[in-house]
Amino acid sequence: MANTVGIVPGSLSGVFVYRRELRAHYRVTRLLLPSSSAGGVTGALLLLHLSADIFAAVIPWLIGIGTLLVLSGPAIKNRIGRVAA
Repeated sequence: MANTVGIVPGSLSGVFVYRRELRAHYRVTRLLLPSSSAGGVTGALLLLHLSADIFAAVIPWLIGIGTLLVLSGPAIKNRIGRVAA
C-alpha cells in the first residue's frame, strides 16, 4: 500500500507534465492499453486467489520469460521490420 501511495501521484503528475509528448504516441498507446490492462488485472487476480506456494513457483518462470523478451527485443524488432518492409 505504501508504494502505491507514493507511485500514483508521481505517475499522474508525469502524465500531466508529458501530455504533449504522449499525444504523439496516442495511436500506439490506444493499441497497447487493452492488453496491458488485461495483463495487470489478470496478474492481480492471480496474486489474490492463488496459494502462496503456487505463486512462488510461478514467479521465477514469469521473470525468466520477461527477461528473455527484453533481451530478444532488438532481434524481434529487426525481424518485424524486415517483414513489414
